[in-house]
Amino acid sequence: MTPRRKRWALVGTGGIVRRVLAELQGHPAFDFRAVVSSDADRARAFAAEHGIPVACAGLEELLRRDDFDAVYVATLHRLHVPQTIACLEAGFPVLTEKPVAVRPQDCEQVLRTVERTGVFAMEAMKTIFLPAIRKGLEWVEAGRIGDLREVRASFCFAAERSPRGRHFNPAEAGGSILDVGYYGVEAARWFLGPVWDQIMATGFVGPTGVEEQALIGLLYPSGRISSTHCAINLNAPVTLEVLGTEGRLHFDSFNQADAVDFIPVHGHPERHEAKPGLFIHEFLEVNRCLDQGLVQSAVMPLSASLSTSRTLDAALRMVHGADLPEYLRA
Repeated sequence: MTPRRKRWALVGTGGIVRRVLAELQGHPAFDFRAVVSSDADRARAFAAEHGIPVACAGLEELLRRDDFDAVYVATLHRLHVPQTIACLEAGFPVLTEKPVAVRPQDCEQVLRTVERTGVFAMEAMKTIFLPAIRKGLEWVEAGRIGDLREVRASFCFAAERSPRGRHFNPAEAGGSILDVGYYGVEAARWFLGPVWDQIMATGFVGPTGVEEQALIGLLYPSGRISSTHCAINLNAPVTLEVLGTEGRLHFDSFNQADAVDFIPVHGHPERHEAKPGLFIHEFLEVNRCLDQGLVQSAVMPLSASLSTSRTLDAALRMVHGADLPEYLRA
């Protein structure tokens, strides 16, 4: 069954919201009805630019309305938890950009709120819904690569060192681990599972107090391993490799993968190309879950978000040692 059209409200006016609208506005499954900004003029200008009927100065103004079905929260990391919980308490389903919380205890708070209110919530981990990733998981499950032994992920880019930017600002939970290391740890969870025996993490903490580069290694009970390289201070290929005894899977730009390559130990490589689209799959998942009266997605439940949050938290504490950023001191 095709999910029915849903009326969406957008919380935030940053680059990712613009990308969502560029891809999804005009799609028959989505009606973007409202936008929220802490600045009233910014909200009105954004609404006018994108043909959105309602502009709200602050989340409270939005939550007094009743003419939308779901909320997409795409603001600064530190705002995700209070804004998500406010939506849930008001009875509105919410899709929150990753990380849904910067600390595991805050992710637990979101999960408890969902359980208490019975209102849907999901972390916006778009990559797990991409058809190329789903095909890779299918191939692994079918035994195409043999005995799965290792997952290697790399996600590095050079962020602008702007005093107004969030990437190098510890007050905004900046740094490489929560921003892009997240994808590699998530990929390890998809292919190897959420329970590891040992974590090893190291990295370079720059002059602003955030980890600009980091390496995260996980050892699993089966002897399988994963490695994640992340950075916000250099450009490098964004890749994911899933290695087995009979072959490997390769994803270019895996956070937005549109293809997967199977490279066998013996035989000829095989490529599966997927239809374009980056955000549509996670938004359709929310629509589907709401149509079915679900409070969580089976593909991306909050228990998965909590598992990844705990791994990232452990890595951050290893990298920063005694000199923890303020957002981790609680």
